[in-house]
Formats: sequence, structure tokens, C-alpha cells
Amino acid sequence: MISEKQLRIAAKELIEDVCALRDDKTKKPIVINSEMSVEDITALFKNAITLIEPTDKFSDETKAVIDEMAVNGTEKGEEKEEAENVELTLKEEIEACETLKQLKAITLVEDDFKSIKGKLSSYKKAEDLKEAMLELLKDEEEEAQKKAEELHKKNVGDAPTRTSRSKGTDAPAAEDKGKVKEKKPADPGKKTSLAEKIDFFTPLIKSGKHTQKDLVELAVKEFPKLTKSTFQTFLTDGKNPKYSKFTPLLTTDKDGKMIFAKK
Repeated sequence: MISEKQLRIAAKELIEDVCALRDDKTKKPIVINSEMSVEDITALFKNAITLIEPTDKFSDETKAVIDEMAVNGTEKGEEKEEAENVELTLKEEIEACETLKQLKAITLVEDDFKSIKGKLSSYKKAEDLKEAMLELLKDEEEEAQKKAEELHKKNVGDAPTRTSRSKGTDAPAAEDKGKVKEKKPADPGKKTSLAEKIDFFTPLIKSGKHTQKDLVELAVKEFPKLTKSTFQTFLTDGKNPKYSKFTPLLTTDKDGKMIFAKK
């Protein structure tokens, strides 16, 4: 069991000294102080754990806190969700949250909530923060939809079509030759399968050119309906024989690049 004192000391070393995390809004270094709640520090600490490189060094006390925090994380909801191959959209993940701690953890890893990251301490109730997050998400979706419609109109809606001059009823239509074909959009409700994720990551990992953070960023672009935390968990589990979906297991080389472990 980690005490509050142990957590604050370890967080100061990991967040301030090793990872040198900065506030996304102010760009100033994050400083662990007595005014920060245990929930806020824990969320920042978990985020910092995902940024640790193999060459980073810590005190034995801080390493013990990191190890215990990582173990506790793999025994909870996100790993169970991955094991059952149940994927949640960001909206569904937010709606499923019941505590301030869970909601704040999401805001710290998702770019959609940059505007409120510096104001998290002002939210005292989970329902208030959840409402603010869902409103921001709604605004993002509406803006994306507006841009998509404008692009569609530009590329397809105004495209000219040719009229067939053939008199015969059985003659092939000439207008299809110059008509711009619209690409069928992917089904937004389709779940991303385990096989799709494995197929996406395998060649990237085999190349030995990407850190775990790089792989997460690439995956979010490929599967925009899924969250960063989903892929962070998926890759972290790949190092653990109990939870890994990869064969062989994942590991990192001396440069911090994620690779397959040698059999």
C-alpha cells in the first residue's frame, strides 16, 4: 500500500526531475506541491509512467512506487476490457466513469480536453466534469462533421456528369465514365478487432524504429474511435506473459524502441 507521503516524494522525482512534464496550456513545468490532491498527483504519475524510457534512473523508493502502481493498473478495468476485446469510444469511456479520478485521468492523456487541463482542481463533482468533457467532445464532433461536409461538397457534390447520347436502351451509359465515384465511408459503429490491432502493430514493431509513445500516436490516427489509453494498455500488456496478445512478447531495446523479445 502506497502512502500519500511516498506518492508525493516519488511523484516529485518522476514528474519534475525525470520526465519534466509540462502543463499543456501554460507550457510551464508541473510542480508537485501541497495544494495538489492525491487524485491529481496519481493521475499525473500514471501518465508519467507511460513516458519512462529504459535509460531513466530512479531512487529505490520511487521505483517501488512505480512498480506497485503498474501492477495495480494491470489488475483493473482497462486490462480486463482488453482481454475481453471490448472497445469503447472516447464518449462511451467518459460516460462509464463514476469518479473524478477516472475522468481526470482521461483529460490528461486526450488532446480533446486541453482547454480544461489547467482547471481540473476547480471541479469538485464527477458529474460537473463529465458534463464539461462531453460538451467539448460534442463541439469537436460537430466541427469535424462540418469540415467533412465542406470537403465532400468540394470534391463530389459539384462534380459535373455526362449525359448519355445513346438511343439504344441496351447501350452502356457513357455518363459513368467521367463520373466521380464517392468512396464508401467506414462503418463508424464497427468494433476494431484484436486481429486488426495485431496486424497494424506487428510490422511497425518489427521495424524497430518506434518507441511505445510513437506507436500509440500512430494507432490513434489509424483507429480514431479508440483512445490513447486503450493502446497504451495494449502495448504495456504485450510485455507481460499473463496479458500479452503478441507472440513473442514485447520489450524495448537500449534506445527505447519497442521490439519483439528474442525467443
